[in-house]
Amino acid sequence: MGGDARSTPAWPAMLGPIEAGGPALDIPLCHHERWDGTGYPRGLAGEAIPLAARAFAAVDIWDALTHARPYRRAWPPEQARSHLRSLAGSHLDPGVVAMFLDEAAPALNESGVPLG
Repeated sequence: MGGDARSTPAWPAMLGPIEAGGPALDIPLCHHERWDGTGYPRGLAGEAIPLAARAFAAVDIWDALTHARPYRRAWPPEQARSHLRSLAGSHLDPGVVAMFLDEAAPALNESGVPLG
């Protein structure tokens, strides 16, 4: 399956038959939605986006930023925190961002591994 995921409508249909997934399917089906409604595939906004997908989106961005990629170095945690804050209210649920930054992010070391 090549191309842009936004223009490939087959992937939601592939996940549909997975009955045992239940609410967990909200994550792959909705984590590209944006708080302001400009995401895809359905253009959901705000609390219409399932909570699991809203939480996953914030954690996914944190993980992507704080881990090195072949094309860039990992960001320091404070830079990643600042970026998540900048996305709150447009791309991400502001409540999820606040909770993640207050509760989860402080417990992670610079490699993203839980402390203690």
